[in-house]
Amino acid sequence: MLIFSVHGKDEIGKNINNFEKSYKELLAKTFLEEPMPDEKTRVIVNFWATYCVACIEELPILNKLSKENNITVIGVNLDEKQDLKKAKKLLNQKRVKFKNIFDDDQFWVPKFNIEMLPTSFVFRNNKLIKKHIGILKSNTLQ
Repeated sequence: MLIFSVHGKDEIGKNINNFEKSYKELLAKTFLEEPMPDEKTRVIVNFWATYCVACIEELPILNKLSKENNITVIGVNLDEKQDLKKAKKLLNQKRVKFKNIFDDDQFWVPKFNIEMLPTSFVFRNNKLIKKHIGILKSNTLQ
């Protein structure tokens, strides 16, 4: 069971090598037919679900960030298979333009040690520079 956090908390912790390895694996699966983000680009990997109010509040912030230069956002939706239509409908309603993958089998949850939603990881040049639990603010990336 995942806990929800409205208040932000930054942490990286002991699992940095596991996070970086999982990030590379996630990138490889996400950008199959497109160029990978370059070394200048900050990549935000955001774990979210439709049952998480804070996650839904965060979508417009992530959408705005995804339009900035040198920022790529990848959403990882954790809804169960029967709720994927709901997640896709929400992304359409919110006019979300950044990439989203659907992790209905919870494959990525243990790899990124997800315990609370929303949780975001910020990578640059394949290195983890920040883990943030709670709603991501524009100034969190500074």
